[in-house]
Amino acid sequence: MQVSATKQIRRKSKSNKDYSITFMIIPYSQKNIYRVTLNNNHLYFFILIVFAIFLFSIFSSMLNHKNNIIKEEYTQNYNMIYNKILNLEHGIKSINDKLYLLQITGNDLYYNIWNETSQKKVTPNRSIDTMNDTLLNAIETLNPALELLITREQAFQNLPLGWPIEKGIITSEFGGRISPFGYSKDFHTGYDFANNIGTPILATADGEVVYATEGNSGYGNHVRILHAHGFITLYGHASALKVTKGQFVRKGDVIALLGESGSATGPHCHYEVRLQNYDMVNSSFEIFLNPLPYIVEKDIF
Repeated sequence: MQVSATKQIRRKSKSNKDYSITFMIIPYSQKNIYRVTLNNNHLYFFILIVFAIFLFSIFSSMLNHKNNIIKEEYTQNYNMIYNKILNLEHGIKSINDKLYLLQITGNDLYYNIWNETSQKKVTPNRSIDTMNDTLLNAIETLNPALELLITREQAFQNLPLGWPIEKGIITSEFGGRISPFGYSKDFHTGYDFANNIGTPILATADGEVVYATEGNSGYGNHVRILHAHGFITLYGHASALKVTKGQFVRKGDVIALLGESGSATGPHCHYEVRLQNYDMVNSSFEIFLNPLPYIVEKDIF
């Protein structure tokens, strides 16, 4: 097959020229000759398409760069919080060791008092007073550790711990993944817990319902709860809501029923853990946390 092209110039007027390009396709048989003529409008359209593709490439590159920055911020925030949890674990271990030593000291003091009193080696009252003073001094040195232990227990009681449903399977985790709606990459901001439609969704900690919204896109029917210390949990894609905005709920209360509303490929509960924070001008924003340390219950602590 031979292909040739000829360029024709048509003059409409001295001041207005109409350029056109004609492509001729001549098969070896030369029985049928195919002609394709491109005039000014076709050329302008082609240039417009090329320019649009160029703009789209620039926009995609900028969007990808922004997503990489956001992912890096998420990673830094997660590492910061995870390091705080590790430090807290070390502090708790130190407190437990001191409590164990206190228990041993108390037992030793008790047996010493009993032996000295029964054997009458010293005056009983004086011996008891001395041992009491020793015990009180030991306890006084542990007061800061005991206060930290109490604060730690109160803090853990208010953390959103455990699964948002009693039983099910995890179908997607926190972090980068291939989008379930195509072959592009995206960043999953929570955990997906799958089960049958209508499975009760439970609050993972005490708190106030700040959103209870119905919708057919994004999170679909979803609930957001504000907990102590600025923690926020989100429960998405519900089939029905069981709470309203402003309502106070307790850990384990049914707040919604599992479904597949919004952007979902199947019945599941999309669960997020966030932390409320403030920037330099005191405007609030939320940090996405990896729910993993919280959904594995208290064993990690």
